[in-house]
Amino acid sequence: LCAAIPTTDERLRRRIFHHAVFFAELSVLDYFFVPHKPSAIAIAAVLNAMEGIDQSYLPQDAQQTFLFNAKYLVGIVSPAKEALQLLQQHLWNAYIQSSQSSYITATPQSSPKYSAEDHSMECDPASVSQSPVSVAYPPNK
Repeated sequence: LCAAIPTTDERLRRRIFHHAVFFAELSVLDYFFVPHKPSAIAIAAVLNAMEGIDQSYLPQDAQQTFLFNAKYLVGIVSPAKEALQLLQQHLWNAYIQSSQSSYITATPQSSPKYSAEDHSMECDPASVSQSPVSVAYPPNK
């Protein structure tokens, strides 16, 4: 699924990946996500991670391009727009309640959109050491 992220900057892709993994891990803690397909949760997690990236690092239509790439390059079809927005909102809520919420300074809109215009990340995408603590990818010591 990371191959569908529309960037040639591998450090940026890795940063988005680490944030997406963290968002996805948060879904394990909330019963709300149980009936949803893991692929839908993964797509919502990547979209949320992309929303946390400063617009100067990703193209304006990055999320739409990601959804297209996920479908045609990886073969994963995203859920309906409303279902995807609901998953994104629940992931944002779980993230805001987590102890790692200071790593992404963006906050979701009341109704998340596929555009990342209203979200930004205060830190340089090259600084992977500032990623949230992930169970799958613990910080390097």
